Amino acid sequence: MLSKYPVIAIILLLTVFGVIYILTIPANHTEAEDSLSILNDIRSVDVEKLFHPHHLLYAPVGYTAHHLAQSAGINTNLQLTMQAVNIFAGLFVLLMVYLIAGKLNMAPYLRAIAVFITAFSYSFWRYSNECETYIIPLVFIMLVIAGVIRMFEKGHSYGRAFWLGIGTAFAVLFHQQHIVFIIPLTIAFLISSFDSERKYSTGIIIKNYLLCLLTFVFVLTFAYSLVGFIVLGKGNFTELRQWFTGYAYGGVWGAWSFYSIPKAVIGLGRSFIGGHFIFALAPAREFIQSTMPDYVLREEVFLVRDFSGFKSWLLIISTFAFVLSAAFMFFRAVWHRFSRAEIELYDDNRPDMRYLVFLYCILIVYAAFNIWWEPQNIEFWIAVMPALGLLFCYFIGPVLNFRFYRNVAVVFMALLFAINLFGSIAPQKTEDNDYWRDYNSWYLQHCRKGDLIFAGDGHLSDSYIEYYTGAEAISLLPVKWHYESLTQVYNSFDSVLTAVNPRRVFISSTMLEPNPELVKRYELDMSFSRHLFETLLPRLDIIYTDDNYSVYKLLNLSDYKDRIGLK
Repeated sequence: MLSKYPVIAIILLLTVFGVIYILTIPANHTEAEDSLSILNDIRSVDVEKLFHPHHLLYAPVGYTAHHLAQSAGINTNLQLTMQAVNIFAGLFVLLMVYLIAGKLNMAPYLRAIAVFITAFSYSFWRYSNECETYIIPLVFIMLVIAGVIRMFEKGHSYGRAFWLGIGTAFAVLFHQQHIVFIIPLTIAFLISSFDSERKYSTGIIIKNYLLCLLTFVFVLTFAYSLVGFIVLGKGNFTELRQWFTGYAYGGVWGAWSFYSIPKAVIGLGRSFIGGHFIFALAPAREFIQSTMPDYVLREEVFLVRDFSGFKSWLLIISTFAFVLSAAFMFFRAVWHRFSRAEIELYDDNRPDMRYLVFLYCILIVYAAFNIWWEPQNIEFWIAVMPALGLLFCYFIGPVLNFRFYRNVAVVFMALLFAINLFGSIAPQKTEDNDYWRDYNSWYLQHCRKGDLIFAGDGHLSDSYIEYYTGAEAISLLPVKWHYESLTQVYNSFDSVLTAVNPRRVFISSTMLEPNPELVKRYELDMSFSRHLFETLLPRLDIIYTDDNYSVYKLLNLSDYKDRIGLK
């Protein structure tokens, strides 16, 4: 059917994939840790939060989509709207994978395999039905890749260069990671006349490239300036620059180390196979924790706490089989490609080598960036999944002329789907396996809009409290405010009360003793927080305690508000 009716076949294929994405929408958000934060930003309608510089357009698009759905009479919540937007974006990316595979002269069944590998790699699958920022930019990246291939086929034109610049800029506006795409795009222009019947002068290539580059720079400058100066009221270019580059300096990323390569292997490997089932085995947990002490495994361990030893070992053995099947096809393809006796069988339809060089450049540039930036983070490896799927299928294509290897490919795909479904995706469908929902169960049951919670459990925990209760959660005073005196601490605490004007105030013991991971990561000095807590202690009443934290309620809140002049 793929060969005779390719259009109908790909539509049916994407429909099936879309149904699978819908049926596996997660209720657990610990993997996609920014998802609830983004939903809170959209729901707040606070322009400072809505226009996050790291992914400038994502939240505004979500806000618009949700309100359009409401206007059309589609009664759905914000979370489902955003998940639907991402599912449609993911399916469009998969369609582009299929079309680009055709440009690589792959047979229809091989194109379908490339789509399958991309669709059910863990990272792409997990983030295609979640409210997260990593899938929508790939829509523009894939369109630009198709545009570059068109440029290779049809030659240079100012119109084509203009749209390449536009597409790349929009990818960056949805996520700043894609600023690096300008490097393979530059290389595409440099090799555009190689191995081609169409020869262009250096002057024509430079003019088209400069138009593409200037369009790219103009769109980004215009968008950030419009939002920065008009919407957010930034006073000058220094403030604008600090705003749109601030996120890059706000975390522990962007550094090479001895562990960068091993972490990258883990990050890329987990992008294919989620591997959560490994954490159900105590020896594996202990080994990972001892070799990489900065990894905190509480969320993963909680997710698979009910996995039996049999299920975990079955999934581990299946993973070994998956890796072996991939390696078997790959190394057999290497042998075939370098075997002079057989090479004629499958080199008749070699694609334009510029296509492959361009895809390899994308893979190498993004991999280098990820290794430097945050190598273990699967979110950043999502960007290479389409290119990696395409290149892998192109490379193994010749050996799939033989039935045995086609059977191996079927086993490979079945294992990829089953391992990720039963080992990672399905467990995240239930709220019972959500660590942070369980951890914050007291807040989720007892807090509501108008409450203010001071805690020390970090950004992800705060997002859960805010999204599911409507309360305001402030975590880790030293992170929020970099102060140098105790007076500053009191003023900061009072300023929050003034801004929120809460109905009730709760303070967690974790404000005094946050998770050691956070203390180490942000080099926190908690002494100021302790002084603040000791000052408030006469006004505090302990109302809940468990193994994780105690919760205090601020008594006589109206008197305290009067003291700081808040009505």
